[in-house]
Amino acid sequence: MIISREYRFIYIKTMKTAGSTLAAAFRGAAGEGVLRAPRDGDDHATPMDNEKLDQLGQHAFLRKTYKVFGPEISAFRVVTSERNPFDKLVSAYFFRGKRLEYLSADTDYRADFANRLRAGEYDRIMSPKYYTLSGKILADHVIRYEHLHEDFAEVVRDLGLPAGSVVSHTLKTDTRPDLYRGAKGVQRLFDDELVALVQARFPHYFGLLGYQGIGSGCPKFVPHARLKAKRARFFKRQTAKTAPDDQGET
Repeated sequence: MIISREYRFIYIKTMKTAGSTLAAAFRGAAGEGVLRAPRDGDDHATPMDNEKLDQLGQHAFLRKTYKVFGPEISAFRVVTSERNPFDKLVSAYFFRGKRLEYLSADTDYRADFANRLRAGEYDRIMSPKYYTLSGKILADHVIRYEHLHEDFAEVVRDLGLPAGSVVSHTLKTDTRPDLYRGAKGVQRLFDDELVALVQARFPHYFGLLGYQGIGSGCPKFVPHARLKAKRARFFKRQTAKTAPDDQGET
């Protein structure tokens, strides 16, 4: 998660969507004064900033980011990134398999992947809560993994970041066997039942974002027509919840 007061934006870092690459690009473009969670000890961060950043992880949901930083960032533009859900799931499967050492040469990838998907192992990775509130996407920009460079360039222009800022995408891992790369490779891990499961469990990819199926991209993201009003209502409700006479949990 990145916050820039100078350029007035938040980058909500999702998983397996070139998030580390984008976070580095935004930090480089926005220069000094960028806040990052988890915090990295930059001298410009105030003790209050550090206290807030300690409450957030690098993959914080938008609601929690808003609650922690409050109305100060209510007008900041929100940027996030997404990816075809089927490709994202396969990427997560092999990445986590290597990191957690649960895959071996003897693993039946298709059966193991299906069991983990059915068990909900990837539900947080795929959650819409990174960039939604009350079922609506409250981001100004959703950078599509499939159009990484062109979408990043558009965000740079919109935020007024220095001209010439670029994103240099380097694959974080080589964990995925070649057999499971590309649309045909992804298809090897899915049968009709698992495709239906993904569509039912993660409907925002197909409804809100517009992905169609394995190997598909999504249309260029268009922010909600009443984006500012919906954010304002969230902060109004949040202010009411944290009023001195309110004893409820916030």
